[in-house]
Amino acid sequence: MTPKVSIIIPTYNRARLLETTLNSVFSQTYENYEVLVIDDGSTDDTEKVLKKFKKIRYFKKKNGGVSSARNLGIKNSKGNLIAFLDSDDLWHEKKLEKTVKKFKNSNIALVYTNYLLFAKDDCAKKEIKVPFYGKKTYEKLLLGNFIPNSSVVIRKKVLKKTGLFYEGFNCKASYEDWDLWLRITKMRCTGMVTEPLLFYRRHNSNTLTGSSFRELKKDLFLVLKRAFERDKSINWFLKRRAIAGIFRLLGSKYFYGSDLKSAKINYLKSFIFNPFDFETVIFLIKSLLPIELTKLLRKIKNYF
Repeated sequence: MTPKVSIIIPTYNRARLLETTLNSVFSQTYENYEVLVIDDGSTDDTEKVLKKFKKIRYFKKKNGGVSSARNLGIKNSKGNLIAFLDSDDLWHEKKLEKTVKKFKNSNIALVYTNYLLFAKDDCAKKEIKVPFYGKKTYEKLLLGNFIPNSSVVIRKKVLKKTGLFYEGFNCKASYEDWDLWLRITKMRCTGMVTEPLLFYRRHNSNTLTGSSFRELKKDLFLVLKRAFERDKSINWFLKRRAIAGIFRLLGSKYFYGSDLKSAKINYLKSFIFNPFDFETVIFLIKSLLPIELTKLLRKIKNYF
């Protein structure tokens, strides 16, 4: 008997994108699933769009953030497996069929896939190949989140031991999923489908500015703080590498936001914590270049 999959879709004011997302779900070749849409206090036409779909379970709540929305979905789910999908992303028609097969291995608690990055025109641009580290997944995750949320399927029962998504983060573009993946991979094994079965939509709004950066920084360090408090076995060197990873991530967000001064400061901090990371050195050098030259280099990179 095939396991039932509960698909959790949190949404907030994405009526214009939600229908396309749901169409990709209802095109799945795997048939034993339920769809739970958690409306996190939308003020647009979300409810009107959802009336077109009869096979969904709709929950509307006061705006409280994506973690609380996903948790509400999990608590009301009926499946043995939980699949996450953001309301602006899309799935390949064989997404569930191929990921569910991985759970034949009873040791696996979480499965993820590669993905295709696309922009507003819905045209896939390039494949992003996500690494798979097997037994070293937890250690590698401490250095930064590489598991795309909308590609993930997990065993529901593992959440009884790990807990649900942490709801104490401040930033809307936070890393609540990273926090949960760390808790799961510390306890259980992961699996991966190497095919790109997720279409991840890139928005201009994915670039943060101003106070959002400060909130994001606090949340990123909170993820590590929680991990360090849970796991006293993490050694000093791994902690420094993990902290360096956050500064490099912040540096990259500033860099691609054309704030080279802030990018340089964060890359330098990353280098101080982990001077052995070659990629950080490269980015630090790039942040020292004139802004027009860095823009040209980005255009060349995006072209290829």
